[in-house]
Amino acid sequence: MPHHTTDGLPACARKAGLDFVDQSGFFTTVPPKLGFDLHASTLAAATDRVIQSGTTTEGRVDEVLSELRAAAHASYDWVTTPFYLDLTLQRPVAFNADG
Repeated sequence: MPHHTTDGLPACARKAGLDFVDQSGFFTTVPPKLGFDLHASTLAAATDRVIQSGTTTEGRVDEVLSELRAAAHASYDWVTTPFYLDLTLQRPVAFNADG
């Protein structure tokens, strides 16, 4: 993920008419077999949505899944889990002139 990617979230929230309240996130490191399997399973579960979004093809998803599963047996020391983001937004309280 590019450095400071989440820095723009408050501005995006305001553009959407929401108040930005808070954000936090984390990832952990895990053994390669578990980590690559987690990434492959996540992509497999989201395959239909990824294809429907028009960002890739089913063939390319299959290629990436194969690459992830093969990487589980390579000589990596660790793999990160997906980045988990907790983002809290709220609708602005409407101003009421009558109190």
